[in-house]
Amino acid sequence: MNIELLRWAMAAGISKHVTFHSGRHTEAKTTQIYADIIDSDRKDAMHKIPDIGL
Repeated sequence: MNIELLRWAMAAGISKHVTFHSGRHTEAKTTQIYADIIDSDRKDAMHKIPDIGL
């Protein structure tokens, strides 16, 4: 798997040594960022709903 990742990195012009482990951490970090953004958007939308006094 690491050999295939190395081929992809080389094809993309990336000179950094890439392994499955580093790719996994990058994916997790990106997912966490998007999850935080979605949660923030959800809270903002919820606060825009008018109070109907129930």
